Amino acid sequence: MAIHEAEMKRTAAEKHAWRGFVGGKWKKQIDVRDFIMQNVTPYYGDESFLAGPTEATKALWDMIRQLSMEEIRKGGVLDVDVNTVSTITAFGPGYLDKAKEKIVGLQTDKPFKRAIQPFGGIRMVEQACKAYGFEVPKEIIKIFTEYRKTHNQGVFDAYTDEMRLARKAGIITGLPDAYGRGRIIGDYRRVPLYGLDFLIERKKEALKQLTGVMTDDLIRRREELTEQIRALEELGRMVERLVVLAEGRVAADGPVRRVVSDAALLASTGLRPPGTVAAMQAFAAAGLPVRTDCLTVDEVCDEVARAAGGVRRA
Repeated sequence: MAIHEAEMKRTAAEKHAWRGFVGGKWKKQIDVRDFIMQNVTPYYGDESFLAGPTEATKALWDMIRQLSMEEIRKGGVLDVDVNTVSTITAFGPGYLDKAKEKIVGLQTDKPFKRAIQPFGGIRMVEQACKAYGFEVPKEIIKIFTEYRKTHNQGVFDAYTDEMRLARKAGIITGLPDAYGRGRIIGDYRRVPLYGLDFLIERKKEALKQLTGVMTDDLIRRREELTEQIRALEELGRMVERLVVLAEGRVAADGPVRRVVSDAALLASTGLRPPGTVAAMQAFAAAGLPVRTDCLTVDEVCDEVARAAGGVRRA
C-alpha cells in the first residue's frame, strides 16, 4: 500500500512538473533528445525580440569586469585553492552578489577562485599552479602519486612502447594523458527534467539487471553504474539547505550542518540545536578538539574517538 501511494504521489508530481510540454517517449523513459525534438521550435529571426540588460545584470557585469582586470594585473590567475581537491560538494555556495543574481552557482566559493582537479592528472595541476605562483601541498601530491591513480596515469599505463615513442617524437599530439581533467561530461539536462530521485531509482533498477557470471565487462558496467548513482546522490547533498524563518524574514539559508551548529543564530530565533550538535558543543566547551556539526550518533562517536586519539569500539 505504501509503495502504491508513493507511486501515485510521484506520478502526480511528474504531471505537475511537466504541464504544458508536448508528451512523447521522454515521459516513459529517460530520453532528453526526444523531449527536445518534441518541444523545441527552431527560431530563424534576429535578436530584436530580446529585452535589454536589467540594472542588476549591469551591476553584476561591472563586478565581473573589475575582477577580470584584477586577474589580468596578477598575471592571469586571481586565486587558487590548492588545499581543496575539487569534487561536487568540495565548496560551499559562492556568489557575485546574491541579492542581484537570478541564476546562481560558481565552481568555488568565491568569484574567480580556481579549483584544482588532480583526479585528472596531478602533474598538470602542479605545473599549472607553479606557473602562476601557487604551490600544491606535498600531501596532495603524495596522495595522487602514490595512493590514487589519476586518469592521465591510467591512460599512460595502457600505452604500448610504440605509442610512447610516437608520443615522445611528437608524431601524434593531443593524446589524453596530459589533460587536466577527465573526458567524461555528465548530462545535467536530465536532472531538472526528471529529478534526482527518479534518475537514481532508474540507475538502481538497471544495476539489479546486471547479474550473471562476473566477467570483466559485467564488473566494469556494475562499477560504472554504482559510481553514477554515487555522483547523483552527491549532487543531491550539494543542494541540501536549511531555511530558518523568524518573524516573517529569512534568518538563515545555508547548508544544514552550518545552520544547526550556529549557536548564536539558533538562540536569536528561539530554536535549540539538535541533541547531537548540543553534545558536541559541550565537548568543545570542555576543551575537546571536536567538530560541532555532527548530525547522527554514529558521527558523534566517531568524532569523539578521533579527538581522543582512540579507536571507536562497535
